[in-house]
Amino acid sequence: MALLKLPMSNKLKPLDLLRLRNILENNLSGLLGPAEATAVLRPNEINSKGRYKSREIHLLENQLENYHERLSGLAAELDRMRRHHRFTLQRLPIGVCTLDEHAYVLFWNEALENYTGLSAEATLGVNIAALPYPWSEFLGHFTRTNDTYQPATTIDIGGITHWFSLHKTHLDDQPEKGLILLVEDETEHKALANRLAHTERLASVGRFAAGVAHEIGNPVTGIACLAQNLKLETEDPEVLRTGSQILHQTSRITRIVQSLIRFAHTGSNDGHSEFAPVHLCQCIQEAIDLVRLDERGKDMLITNQVDERLYCDGDEQLLLQVFVNLINNACDASTERAKIVIDASIHHDRLKIRVTDEGSGITQEHFPRLFEPFFTTKDPGKGTGLGLSLVYNIITEHYGTIEIISPANKKQNKGTQVIIQLPLRQSAICSSVGYLN
Repeated sequence: MALLKLPMSNKLKPLDLLRLRNILENNLSGLLGPAEATAVLRPNEINSKGRYKSREIHLLENQLENYHERLSGLAAELDRMRRHHRFTLQRLPIGVCTLDEHAYVLFWNEALENYTGLSAEATLGVNIAALPYPWSEFLGHFTRTNDTYQPATTIDIGGITHWFSLHKTHLDDQPEKGLILLVEDETEHKALANRLAHTERLASVGRFAAGVAHEIGNPVTGIACLAQNLKLETEDPEVLRTGSQILHQTSRITRIVQSLIRFAHTGSNDGHSEFAPVHLCQCIQEAIDLVRLDERGKDMLITNQVDERLYCDGDEQLLLQVFVNLINNACDASTERAKIVIDASIHHDRLKIRVTDEGSGITQEHFPRLFEPFFTTKDPGKGTGLGLSLVYNIITEHYGTIEIISPANKKQNKGTQVIIQLPLRQSAICSSVGYLN
């Protein structure tokens, strides 16, 4: 078997059997002659006018590759044209597969090798239904339908979701001659479309919030004015104290509404963020206040330990969204009344911000995919998988870095710490000398 270059196994593929017959025919041709060799090995094909069956095309290709230097004249010119077309199909950026009339693979290009992880050598001469899962089901089902196009469909490959669309056409006007399948990877397009849809949803929320803020703002302003007028109408300490509490609560309503508007408008920017000094402690506190509007956030002990003197250059709306996402993730991973701590320190000319929780932590197998769009470990319907991907993009736009450590508490083997490093505003370095000490 080794001398014949055949696999050392008890089971041979159709391609191996065809190769074996070809070797025997060549050897017999030297002893008996081509006609006698054909009569012995292929008696049913004596009257086939010399035509090869479609399943032998790949053998012809291999023979032509071995003997192309010996060709001359018209044969050499035809071989150059064949090689050019084959090379073109091999290097196309979409998957190309051709099947014979019995759905056996005749051609499998490089793009399909990359998509499937299956080499051309392993697929040639194999029935499409005998390919490894999920390709046998995905491609085999499409070949049996009358449809010539299948929109992007999800396939799970190694735990990663991909989208593939399919096209097919017949090799000839007669359907029994075989098929050509085109496989196109739509994963990046689908991810981009979902990002755009997510951005549009945020923009819609922003427009809605602006309208709601206007409707809320009018009565709140009226209430605040009436509360202020109480100072002019009475000197009763109890009434004045009540008026002061009303003013405090109306101010709180205004801050909440404005925070919601700023947060929602993050998704509607035009991609040209304007950097300005950002008071880090206030930005983080505003994120905490937003998270606490949710019932889940109210049950957490969230502590802001960031120094009041720290500033960074950035887009406050984008950074607000970063901290809201990170604190929300910490809340989702933590049990009720768990501690979540946000602190910051200066390291050379950079700000190091840490968000630490006492939650369940992150398994090591998930680390390589944490920043992938649409990857989430939450239950269906409870997470889009866009949060950390969005955080990563925003931090990168701010010339920063993000690192995730889990478990944060090595002794108890729990908790997660997210470390963000951002360029420190230069004027803040001088004013923070005491903080550095």
